[in-house]
Amino acid sequence: MLHSRLLSRWWAKHLVLWLFWTGAACLYVGMRYLAPALVGGELPDWNMQRWGILGWMMWIPMTYIAIGFARLFPLNTSRWPLYGPLHIVGAVVCSSIGGLLFVSLIWGLTWGEIAFLDRLQRTFIFAVPIDSIIYFAVLSGVYGIDYYRLHKEDQRHAERLRAELAEAELTTLRTQLNPHFLFNALNAVASHIRESANEAVQMVAELGDFLRAVLDLGGKHALPLDEEVEMLERYLAVQRVRFGDDLRVQIDVAPDARDAQVPSLLLQPLVENAIHHGIRTRPGGGRIWVTAERSGETVQLQVMDDGLGPQLSSAKLTKRGIGLQNVEMRLRHLFGRQFSLTLGRHEHAGTTVTAVTIEVPFRDEIPVLADRGDGRSSIHPALADVQLSPKA
Repeated sequence: MLHSRLLSRWWAKHLVLWLFWTGAACLYVGMRYLAPALVGGELPDWNMQRWGILGWMMWIPMTYIAIGFARLFPLNTSRWPLYGPLHIVGAVVCSSIGGLLFVSLIWGLTWGEIAFLDRLQRTFIFAVPIDSIIYFAVLSGVYGIDYYRLHKEDQRHAERLRAELAEAELTTLRTQLNPHFLFNALNAVASHIRESANEAVQMVAELGDFLRAVLDLGGKHALPLDEEVEMLERYLAVQRVRFGDDLRVQIDVAPDARDAQVPSLLLQPLVENAIHHGIRTRPGGGRIWVTAERSGETVQLQVMDDGLGPQLSSAKLTKRGIGLQNVEMRLRHLFGRQFSLTLGRHEHAGTTVTAVTIEVPFRDEIPVLADRGDGRSSIHPALADVQLSPKA
């Protein structure tokens, strides 16, 4: 299979060369007939024009000779001042070989009716200047193709480096969440040890289950939304021990959105923010809604809470912690510019809620994007403006 593919590519290059010079020959003869035809002049003798076609076809073998000189004495190296004059000799040699082959073919096709040496001399005098120009044009084409291939290879290498960098940054961003979550969780366990040892033990057990699930993710940066919701449930099991009936969470995921690929641990920092900045500071606790629905080729995720809500200052929003900024940066790595992230206040279920809304394309798998272009909105003021819905 590989051999046939390589053979096909090898023949393709030679076919292009043959077609190019055949086209040049046909164009040359066509112009010789077209010009007098347009002005009503006498058409040239075909017996002479057929040798013109043959002359152009001589550049098929001469091109291989020119390519050989280009590879033997490359002008795209530091030794070009030495090789430059050698290519002048190369042009004369190439023209001489082509002329000798051309005259030999005419002599053979006419059964020796031409004076061989005389025709060879005239061909050499006439053809060397034109052939030299064509020779250096061929060299330019060879080095142009070389530079193009080198440029494409550099591009591929740069893309690989950017992809590896993006992969490393994604790993760093995700591991950034682990100590952030652990710090909050251990603080919560410590506060429960004196109040209720049994609850503290249960929190540690639930915390262990959640961390084991995080470790099981391995190097996966994206997973189906269904699995992401399972990870969120494990996290909520820890928080329910801590807050009890004060924490009420409703998760509603549309069936057609469950297979959508999303960044791993996407919902956990958003719900943690809702608990920490909304529910925890509200007497009597509160409610959190997590919704996901598909609209055409887009999936919309929302995390809402009926807590006190954020200030409208973008500077204060950035001080709310690393969770939202981490989510935004991972979305940028995985979706490039094709995502939207907004933070605002609006009405839901008869009350005013703070909502983080994310819109991403529906995909079965997500490659890591090296492009870190802006999404349609961002919570990172250094990258884009924060989108805030007006207060209800």
